[in-house]
Amino acid sequence: MPMNRNRFDYIFIVLMALMAFGSFGGFWQPVRIAELSLIPLMVYDILRRHPQASTLGKWIAGFLVCWWLWALVSLMWACDLIASAKYVIHLDIYMMSFAEIIWLSRRSAKPVQSLTMGWLLAAVLTIPLALWELVTDQHLPSSVRQCLYVRLSDTELMPRPFAAGTFDNLNAYNVLLGCSFAALTRALLHSRRWQTVGYGIAYILIIIILLSNGSRGALLAVLVGLIMLTIIAHRGANRVFGGALLLIIGFWIGLGVSGHHVPSFLDTWSEQTRQQWRVKMGINWDGSANALMAGRLSNNGLQDPSRMDLWKACGEEIVDSHFLGVGAANYACALDKHPESPYRAPHNIFIEVLLQFGILIFTGFVIFLIWPLWLSRKNKLLRNDCLTILLILAPLTIVDSTFLLKAHTWIIIATLYVLIRHNDRVVD
Repeated sequence: MPMNRNRFDYIFIVLMALMAFGSFGGFWQPVRIAELSLIPLMVYDILRRHPQASTLGKWIAGFLVCWWLWALVSLMWACDLIASAKYVIHLDIYMMSFAEIIWLSRRSAKPVQSLTMGWLLAAVLTIPLALWELVTDQHLPSSVRQCLYVRLSDTELMPRPFAAGTFDNLNAYNVLLGCSFAALTRALLHSRRWQTVGYGIAYILIIIILLSNGSRGALLAVLVGLIMLTIIAHRGANRVFGGALLLIIGFWIGLGVSGHHVPSFLDTWSEQTRQQWRVKMGINWDGSANALMAGRLSNNGLQDPSRMDLWKACGEEIVDSHFLGVGAANYACALDKHPESPYRAPHNIFIEVLLQFGILIFTGFVIFLIWPLWLSRKNKLLRNDCLTILLILAPLTIVDSTFLLKAHTWIIIATLYVLIRHNDRVVD
């Protein structure tokens, strides 16, 4: 008889759903409050039950402790001691959230199902806010970011209508949706009947918002996810679903890039906003409006010279640090030496780790990220699940910055370990 969910399942789901509130509340954002509140319960439960840690668990715990200790040591050369100390504290909180997800998965009755439901809710709870902001060209009062402009220079501002929900950064919201998309793609690989319908509706809405937000990295993640769904889904209906979406998106983007009008939320924005986008971005669109994604691809393709300048500057700082890292939160100070770079944050999770913490921590992080794929190599279904998530995540790793201080980063990595931990033959 199938087991019913227990209280740990519901804690699991609620913790993940709180990611939907993004940065609302600053330090005391809901997901952080939940993570901090769970620490005493987790410690008490572990001390009471004395569970045996596997070799894998000991390796992960040892690596994360060494990482955190090195971050503490790096305070000795901090440019801004307060900022660096806050960074180390936040890093510790999110490392603990990884441990909490693993702990909850061990104590819950339906860990994989609860994991999927948590990711689904984290995305679905943001969708009404995102759609409202897109349709009305206005941010809701609950949004952290009230400014509707992108700064082009010291004197130029350009309207930027986007769906950020309660996030203070559009890129952070895109990555959260991208992580949810990765988890739902994995779920759709195995789903049947009514599950496919429910997941499919959320899946389509997530894709619509990602494309409307105009992130090319998110677009690549969507295309990768649909390709994987089309190729390896268990049921023919799911493969048809993925293939149909892939064809529709490809046709829609192709029309837009070629200059034809395609339906998008840009149709609902004011003519003044659309015209300012055309002029400032140098985008030539036929008709009164076009999709933001199509405009960006038509104008710049996948090239991003500003980020290339940024990553070149980061590379120089990594070499100057003798591959030991510039220290926790010191990337802004290091990049101030490079006026040619328009950004003061890495916009790449791997450079973010390497620049701050050096080659040893970077090597451990890469192993930490891909180890579930290695552990699942002998189990075809599990390997496909891990590979799908990692391939979708690959283009998302350059969309945002400060990945290490985002709950969804650690929870999507924990997702991989939850999947492999529920196949003892693979883990042991």
